[in-house]
Formats: sequence, C-alpha cells, structure tokens
Amino acid sequence: MIALEELRSLPVADRLRLIEDLWNSIADDPNSMPDSPEVIAELRSRKTRFLQQPNSGIPWQQAKERIHCVFHPAQAPDKLSRRLKPPPSSGS
Repeated sequence: MIALEELRSLPVADRLRLIEDLWNSIADDPNSMPDSPEVIAELRSRKTRFLQQPNSGIPWQQAKERIHCVFHPAQAPDKLSRRLKPPPSSGS
C-alpha cells in the first residue's frame, strides 16, 4: 500500500487524477455502496403502492419520453408537452 506521505508529495494534478480514478472505481461497482435506509423504505413503499394498484404505473418507454420532455422541452412532441405543462393560473 502507498504511504500517505508519498501521496502528499505528488503534484496536485496527479493527486486529483488519482482521486478521479478511485472515485470511478467505486462508481463502476454497483455493489460498492449500500442503499440508505431511506432509499430502501421508499422502494418498499412504491412496490406496495404498485401491488395495490398495478394499473397505476406507466410503461418504461412512456416514462422515458416524459423524462426526456422535462429536460428537452423544445424536442417534445406537442401532445406530450401539453400534458406536462401546468395549467394556466386563473388570473390575479
């Protein structure tokens, strides 16, 4: 293993590159970080709601289209973009 003093003696650019490489090695392994209790609770809650009302979901392709429209509204098909826009406010 590399000694901390040896790492500190590296130029900043090399240390940053090392940090990036280490971070990428963690991010590349989906099992490296366990889900938090909050994430697990949310997933269980969503599964329960879905099992109670299986028709409440939408197909994955439709979900991807909606997400795409949120981030790229100029490219949204007119029909879908109208559904995603909030209704006009009733005068002030």
